[in-house]
Amino acid sequence: MAVVSAAVVGWKQTLLYPVYMWRVERTSVGPIAPRNMPNLRGLLETALSGLGSWASVAGMVVFLSLALLWFCSSRWKPDSDKARFDLGFSLAMLAAVLASYHAYVYDLSVLLIPVLLIANYCLMQRATRGEWAIAAPMFVLFLTPLYSVLLFRMRLTCLLAILLLAWLGGIAREISLCNSPEHNWR
Repeated sequence: MAVVSAAVVGWKQTLLYPVYMWRVERTSVGPIAPRNMPNLRGLLETALSGLGSWASVAGMVVFLSLALLWFCSSRWKPDSDKARFDLGFSLAMLAAVLASYHAYVYDLSVLLIPVLLIANYCLMQRATRGEWAIAAPMFVLFLTPLYSVLLFRMRLTCLLAILLLAWLGGIAREISLCNSPEHNWR
């Protein structure tokens, strides 16, 4: 595909493309709009704009993304247990979306998989202490008016990252409860 693309636009333009993308990233002009990214990058760049240099904010995004990925990988150890797999896989997908460099609202469609896995987990288990923490964010994700307000009124879909972080925290807590010795599988 790269050769076909180069043949279409020419080798000179192909070699200039990384320079163009770097400029777009640095100026946030054009298709790149961090305030519309429901991930850590969008949340941090929007919240910290004007407080520091682009490099320091980018460094913080990288650090927190790596910390989030480490946190999630330390919580979930794949095993043969179906319920823990549902929780762990959902945790990993949420972490991937939050740590991604580019994400827009339409990219959240991949979260349908964790929604289905968590719904299955909740149906298979009897009511537990913190099930609301893993179920409630799923319902909020399906509130279409919320997207209209965040995208068209406020132009801050990056705030969805807070919801995703809360959902991730609920799932991580549920995994910890499942791994505790006193946990009884129902």
